[in-house]
Amino acid sequence: MIYSQAQEIALRILKQLQLHSIVVDICGSVRREVKDCGDIEILCVPRITKIKDLFDTVIGEQRSLEFVKVVKSLGVILKGKPDSGRYVQIDLPDGIVLDLFIPIRDDYYRMVAIRTGSADYSHKVLAVAWRAQGWVGTEDGLRRVEECYSKQIGTNKEGVPKLKWICSKEKPTMPPVFTDEYSFFKFLRLDWIPPNKRYVK
Repeated sequence: MIYSQAQEIALRILKQLQLHSIVVDICGSVRREVKDCGDIEILCVPRITKIKDLFDTVIGEQRSLEFVKVVKSLGVILKGKPDSGRYVQIDLPDGIVLDLFIPIRDDYYRMVAIRTGSADYSHKVLAVAWRAQGWVGTEDGLRRVEECYSKQIGTNKEGVPKLKWICSKEKPTMPPVFTDEYSFFKFLRLDWIPPNKRYVK
């Protein structure tokens, strides 16, 4: 799908999700302004509703029902659970697939940078930069490599093992909470560059 069409669809979905999210961003090829977009990638942190018992005591929390309803209304759910998953893939009626990523709040802007891409840039620039400082990426954010162990979860197209890092420490060393993408790049000691220039030559 050409960029202008994909951008229009992404902006429409962004507006729908904004009503029920703390923060939401368009990422992927649309953010990089790629001429032909294969899919739409959006990140968000949903608003949370407190769960109370009969005595009005808070016993838990869940994503707002309005957020879940909006996600389900976007199209056909191919993968993931809107009410609890970190990733939901949706076949939109517009003829393009939406990859909706729902990271934890403290890891949001690292994920914005990763999901903006390109894939090579994320792997060969961002991941290399944090690994050089002794960090690894887990599903909950950056953690110190010495506090984690790796588990092979498959191989890539070149046959290179794909590793998943799992933190084994109960109270791990935490990175700072990134307030925006600029602070994440600064943490990596990298200059922020526009999304449309994030490619590896």
